[in-house]
Amino acid sequence: MKLSKLSFLVASGLFAYSIFPGCSAEEKNVFNPLPTPSGITGEIRLRSGEQGDISNTRIAVYDSFEDLERENYFKETALTASFGSKFVLEPLNSGTYYLELWKDLNANDERDAGTDLWGFYGGDNVFTTDSTEAVAIQVLRGRMTDVNLKVTMP
Repeated sequence: MKLSKLSFLVASGLFAYSIFPGCSAEEKNVFNPLPTPSGITGEIRLRSGEQGDISNTRIAVYDSFEDLERENYFKETALTASFGSKFVLEPLNSGTYYLELWKDLNANDERDAGTDLWGFYGGDNVFTTDSTEAVAIQVLRGRMTDVNLKVTMP
């Protein structure tokens, strides 16, 4: 009995599939795209009419208010533009986080209220220098949480 090329290819494929067990499609991630990262993204800008340079402003992430008070951050980044800059902090697990901004304007390696650009995320477009007014940011699995701040130079 003569097999056509198509029949031969189908039979060969079924035979190979039966003797060479492989990964499921989920394990190979063939049919399921990679999960979307979780994190915080946003933009920090000077308030309208403000003069100054916010490049190299450090943005630190804290996973609890207690860590914020102890200055025990676990991830940070820095702004690159002088008047306004976007930032991304990822990957982050689902949870609650606090943001702190700091630019050491007098170069003494200390956070000086009234001298340095220093403060906390206090809600959308709210920059506060009082840590008790810091607002937690909720990050959900597979989502980037967007935050924006308008800051005032001291």
